[in-house]
Amino acid sequence: MYQLFFILFLISPAGFWYATNQHPVEAGWASLVFYGLTFAVLFILKVTDALGQITKMEAGELSQLDAEVPIFYEEEGAMLGRSTRIRLHYLGEVLLAGFLLAGFCYGANYVVSTQAEEILRYGAQPFDQAAWVATPDKRYPMILDLLQSHPLAGKTPEEVTALLGAPNASQTSPTTGATHWLFGLGTRDHPPGPETILHLTFQQGRVSDARRTVPVSVP
Repeated sequence: MYQLFFILFLISPAGFWYATNQHPVEAGWASLVFYGLTFAVLFILKVTDALGQITKMEAGELSQLDAEVPIFYEEEGAMLGRSTRIRLHYLGEVLLAGFLLAGFCYGANYVVSTQAEEILRYGAQPFDQAAWVATPDKRYPMILDLLQSHPLAGKTPEEVTALLGAPNASQTSPTTGATHWLFGLGTRDHPPGPETILHLTFQQGRVSDARRTVPVSVP
């Protein structure tokens, strides 16, 4: 029974990562509720099981060697009652497991989203001009092939528009005079990070830099 809940706990981040791309707030709250309920059920099951085993031991139905309960349950004269001590024991155990698993899930998410996201999370796809223009929310898998196989450096605004369509936003730097075009990619780096974009910088009428990044202020 316990293993089932831990499996559900480990599987849930996959759905959380996917849902966060489109609904970060809702996905975050749903994930917290899921984790909370999972560990609450684990806590109740472990305490109930331990108290049940103690009852069987006292009735002679279960030997101490076969029981799996905290060794301090027989302590006499303790300030706290036996059931209270057992509850606190398992509460600490469950909370510790929760913190460790939460840290593991966040770390795994960070590694996947920053080091191997194209393969493990989204799956890189060849650049398709028609799909890029028609489905802006599904551009992310094509960004690697676009940058590697369709060099944008040196292209004019007209050439970029013919290839990628109109940008989602355009800014001109008041200090450098460079023009910045921003194309949304329809995904996020890692929950609850900002949306990833394609950032093109134009200088002297041509693309001088093209990269996948997150929105930043133009100096």
